[in-house]
Amino acid sequence: MYKVNTKKLKSIRIAKGFSQIAIAELLFMEQTTYSKIENGKNGLKMDTAFKIAEVLQISLEDFIEPPVPKPTK
Repeated sequence: MYKVNTKKLKSIRIAKGFSQIAIAELLFMEQTTYSKIENGKNGLKMDTAFKIAEVLQISLEDFIEPPVPKPTK
């Protein structure tokens, strides 16, 4: 699962003029499911991340947090 920068995702969606309902319909998911992704309550699978990026015409880097390296012992 990938960590979403929820503030960025929401601001991009609003700037592009999409409601959560419109995005959810384009992604073939329920609005409540999309809302949970946008609010950080659901994890994000890579295929869904790609679909969101495609619909919003942005790159993954625009809303996915870079992975945090695990500390080595």
